[in-house]
Amino acid sequence: MPIKSYSLSEAKTKLSDLAAEVERGSMTIVITRSGKPVAKLVPYTDGGLAERRAKVLAELRQAAQEAGIQYSREELIAPIPEEYWGVFAEGPDDASGSDDGTIKIQATD
Repeated sequence: MPIKSYSLSEAKTKLSDLAAEVERGSMTIVITRSGKPVAKLVPYTDGGLAERRAKVLAELRQAAQEAGIQYSREELIAPIPEEYWGVFAEGPDDASGSDDGTIKIQATD
């Protein structure tokens, strides 16, 4: 992808056009002040966050199905009670975590 430099004052007046160029993926923009690079305008990416979220949700659904757990949409989107927050903060050595970063779901009666 080509890189093009603009002074800060040029970039300020052309920001909308520069953002459109970057959004199309046709170039990366470097913004300079006194000839020195100070910022870079690049296409936005979520780093695969949407795909990772979808994978985690699919794994949770599968684990719930295998464990015979039934749940409603409201239960899934409800905030996690504070008493469970520590489970996520303690890391892989606690009872709920593993070395690969997964969280084990266990049905309780």
